[in-house]
Amino acid sequence: MAEENTCPITNLTAERVALGDRYSYEVRSAEISYTVTGTATALILACRQNDVSSSSQETFSKLAYWVYRQNQEGVKFPKITSAVLDKINNQPFPNMTERNASYLLWVKQRTYPDLSRFIDDTDNPAGIVASCSLNGNDQAHLVHHLYNEGYLNFLDSSSIDQEARAIKIKLTLQGLEYCEKLEADRSASDEVFVAMWFDSSLDELFEHIKAEVKKELDLNVVRIDRQEHNNKIDDEIIAHLKSCRLVVADFTCSDDGKTHRGGVYFEAGFAQGLQKNVIFTVRKDCVDGLHFDTRQYNHIVWKKQGDKFLEDKENDAKTLGQRIVHRIRAIET
Repeated sequence: MAEENTCPITNLTAERVALGDRYSYEVRSAEISYTVTGTATALILACRQNDVSSSSQETFSKLAYWVYRQNQEGVKFPKITSAVLDKINNQPFPNMTERNASYLLWVKQRTYPDLSRFIDDTDNPAGIVASCSLNGNDQAHLVHHLYNEGYLNFLDSSSIDQEARAIKIKLTLQGLEYCEKLEADRSASDEVFVAMWFDSSLDELFEHIKAEVKKELDLNVVRIDRQEHNNKIDDEIIAHLKSCRLVVADFTCSDDGKTHRGGVYFEAGFAQGLQKNVIFTVRKDCVDGLHFDTRQYNHIVWKKQGDKFLEDKENDAKTLGQRIVHRIRAIET
């Protein structure tokens, strides 16, 4: 069982702050930070205590990587619930292209602009998390692969040995150029794609978001006006999701607050699969109806009464555009 001063996911040193009951708490470590519910905590601890299989280690690696990605996207304390655990457990392991890219960007964050700087990568826990590696051996193979591809250099030539673990690394110029291309591809577009319920009741809200984002960030906000698509993302939407800078997904539904907008869920999930940043929003009366797949994300909540915006600075729909602007700035800073 994980001790009180360790992260139950990585089993590394962490600060744990209780949130009101015996098991729910906030975790802060050098590698990742998150909040976790009591039920999820019990499941994590039981898995770590009773299951030492390779599939269990894959789950922990995927979970740590998911939290890391959330942290990188500006979510300081993503919430881990039993539903999140179930979702991540059923997701495929990240492919090598994604893992390589994530690791190289992690190295760049720690060395740039001093290209002469080497960092110690001896079983580095943060590097293991950033590369979604299973352990130090797995990470060492990934690092040597990136060396062979010309993206990394070793301080000591003896580290070229595939079995070497005590290594110091830095980005090569080729590695830096690769990182800059990754970052440029993610930010070159000036389009913010909005996935939302295709209903006239949201037209004013969309125009408000569009005007604020254009005024503050000079980005173009677009949505595709179409009928609901049953479990299918059409070609036009796919094209926008692939080319856009980021996605705003609003999960507002009909007045009962329970009729899921299937298209929005698919578009948000597709965008995340493309490593796009997704900003989640929802009308206040629809919060309880959010599907478990997205409930753990930090939604910007807004509300509106009839045809009039409420004078509520905390979650008035009138301020939604500005709050989206703040979130975009936080993501891209």
